Amino acid sequence: GAVRVLALDGGRMVAALRKGSTCFLLSAESAADLKRAIAHEVPPGSGNLASSAETTVPMWLDRWDRFGFRFYYWPWQTPKNQSIHQYNILQEFPWAESQGQSGLVIWDDENHLDTAEGLMNSPYWDWAARLSTRYHLPLGLNITTSATTWLLNRYRDQTQQKMPQYTGGYHSVASPDTGGQGNLSWSATTAADEEFALLQSSVRRYSGLPNLVNWLEPHGELKHGSWDILLEYGPVADATFRTFLKGHYGTPAAVAARFELPASAQPDWEHVRVPEVASFLGWGSQAIDLAGTWRVGYLPASGPTAAASAPETHAPAEWLAADYNDSAWPTVEAPGNDRTMFLPKRPALYRRALAVSAEQAARLNNGWLYVWDLNQSWGSQVSASLNGVSLGSSRIKHPQPHWGAYPLRGLLKPGVDQIALELPEGILAYRVYLSPDAPAQYPHLGPGRNALWADFTDWIASTRMNQVRRGMEMIRQVDPVRQITLMAPDDYADGIGTLAQTFGGEFHNTGSRGGFWADYGPNVMRGKNLPFSTEPGGPARNLTEYKKMMGLYFTEGIQGLDYFIHLGDVFWDPEIKAEFESNQALYHLFGRYHVPKAQIAVLYSDRNSALTGYPWGNDPNANLPAGYWNWNLGAYLLRRFDRDGLTESDFANGNADRYKIIFDSNTSIMDPALLRGIEAWVRRGGVFVAYAQSGRHSSRENDSWPISRLSGYRVTHIDQFASGGQAAQWRALKGVAGQGVLPAADWEGVRANGLSLQPTAADCHDILRWADGSVAAGYRPLGRGYILQMGAKLHGEKVFDRLEGAESEETKRLSLMLGQIAIWAGASPRPVHAEGAVLRHYVSNNGLYDLYAI
Repeated sequence: GAVRVLALDGGRMVAALRKGSTCFLLSAESAADLKRAIAHEVPPGSGNLASSAETTVPMWLDRWDRFGFRFYYWPWQTPKNQSIHQYNILQEFPWAESQGQSGLVIWDDENHLDTAEGLMNSPYWDWAARLSTRYHLPLGLNITTSATTWLLNRYRDQTQQKMPQYTGGYHSVASPDTGGQGNLSWSATTAADEEFALLQSSVRRYSGLPNLVNWLEPHGELKHGSWDILLEYGPVADATFRTFLKGHYGTPAAVAARFELPASAQPDWEHVRVPEVASFLGWGSQAIDLAGTWRVGYLPASGPTAAASAPETHAPAEWLAADYNDSAWPTVEAPGNDRTMFLPKRPALYRRALAVSAEQAARLNNGWLYVWDLNQSWGSQVSASLNGVSLGSSRIKHPQPHWGAYPLRGLLKPGVDQIALELPEGILAYRVYLSPDAPAQYPHLGPGRNALWADFTDWIASTRMNQVRRGMEMIRQVDPVRQITLMAPDDYADGIGTLAQTFGGEFHNTGSRGGFWADYGPNVMRGKNLPFSTEPGGPARNLTEYKKMMGLYFTEGIQGLDYFIHLGDVFWDPEIKAEFESNQALYHLFGRYHVPKAQIAVLYSDRNSALTGYPWGNDPNANLPAGYWNWNLGAYLLRRFDRDGLTESDFANGNADRYKIIFDSNTSIMDPALLRGIEAWVRRGGVFVAYAQSGRHSSRENDSWPISRLSGYRVTHIDQFASGGQAAQWRALKGVAGQGVLPAADWEGVRANGLSLQPTAADCHDILRWADGSVAAGYRPLGRGYILQMGAKLHGEKVFDRLEGAESEETKRLSLMLGQIAIWAGASPRPVHAEGAVLRHYVSNNGLYDLYAI
């Protein structure tokens, strides 16, 4: 009988056919060719041949085919200077339908009124959900946990307990936003059950909507900043910390041995506690706590928070003098006082007197002043002085809340000493103390302390994993099919990625990608065969900003965009609305256009980043930072090769098996489980490239170079870094003739820095050598694959590229090196894609910066 076909532009014919349980997709240059193809490919015999749709495709199943673009919808919003009685809200829904069924995302949380126990906030937005159904708009419901007073009052014992003297909350340091009331702990049990039960009532109520396409896993953003590490302490946290240690080590004696505790401190389980962050940096029984009454003198605003032309101002010299009369200044109790949340965030000098005994002065005079002020005014300085003499200063680095340690240098005297701290935001948000212990950086704390830090860090990740798993289970008990969005999971990408594969979810970025080109999330999701979605951190303020934002999204490899914060941010702006309406075909490539599957992947270890992240990372000679934001090697491959991202568990779960070569992003901490996964993958035929200082430490032993067991090379020398992170030593390279990886002539005399290697296995093959004859790079066969150790690098402590502007010589050289290695491993350069040309045309025609590639 007749077969329904689709005629494309240019005359090409396409047919989708079903016979029994077999489906056929056929394409040909003409109707006659298509007819012959059907006769050839579709077997004869009984049974109907269907060529038209036989059922309605559920909207949730089209989430990534037709409904990649949606708007956040904030009910009851109106244009500027119009009241709800003047503005016709209902016009928004047919307009969204006319724009290719551009969908809506609505927040669904618990009612915050103290008297609304057990109620969701659905009356506020239910009408919008019903209208989205009427107008066939795909709908996402962001069910979310909330810090509701009635729940927290009932379960105070399961609320986050902050580490002693930390002031602030989940969203920010020294902020009153949930800073006093708090949130449920990530270790909560029965309190979490009650909250999940309430949220599930909403899932049951709305899962029948035919246009509902996804849910948000209710914990939303899993981390707001480095201060998050200070928010889990006390009995409820101790309970899950003990459970974590029991599962790994079994007995208190095994825990004591791992942490190298003395016989007098052998714990039973009841006395195992979550360690305090400051205890890794000098806080302990020998320290003197400086919490108490401080005098505060405010300065004029300066630095990054002031006008661009205003120079950074500092306290007058006389304010620092030991005998300065500060009696007229106001006082504040700090740190550890919640009044800090309400202080002006402006530059200030904090002064306090400290009575010191002769014994204390003798014990501490060669010690340190630790200041965990947690100021975040990027680029400003925090300074300390003792008895009118400067102890030093340090700049605040983005995006970390500041802490500093300043040597006392014999200036502490018996009697009364005067301490002064210059703080650009005028807050002390965590501990301040004197300690005899010099600051040491993980993983140089000693094996026992290294192990405690590693377990503390892994436990933090496990608490997030457990609660997110339970949130996804809660949804799946009711709705087995719709996509679950996992919001801002980057810091726990490995574990949350496993949950995404298990339960059916996608990673979702909540704003950073709208300001600059970044493709970490899409890379990692492609490595797991899953989609990726995003939203801007805020709406574009004008058409130029909007074009830039959208140009980024069109080229970063995403499958879904939820435009934040309301449909009106486009609908009410005539210029942006016209731009949106005239590019509908392009907007609806979201979900349809996919970056081709790659032969190359880059390993990004979020565990490594957590272990070596805040509060560490000050000294690149102790440990180099790792991961996408420091070692974005994929950016240097992008012009010629498609590439995806992997996390540590992808070796064990089989995701890595799709790739010919994996470049490491300087995973400096490697434990046996990761090494076993890498080795098994290599023996099956893969090529693993250890780069920079990959595998320098285990989580417990510094400078143990566990990667050497696989690579067959011993590290004999490490080039050092200057204080700013620049390489302090550059050496000339020599290409080794006949090795077949890097053409020797291309690398003769090129200057680089890095590691000197010495082969310890007979089957090692040198690729590059330094001028002194030591090895700069080499490879070793393992099974059917190879381990390649690149000791030579062409840059300092990190390589970071936002893909903006012209290429530097360094960029070209590094791209050449990585490309040559990729081709040696059997990877094919990318062909030119017509779709990519379309996106490049959009980018160039809309005044966006010149991206290297699509």
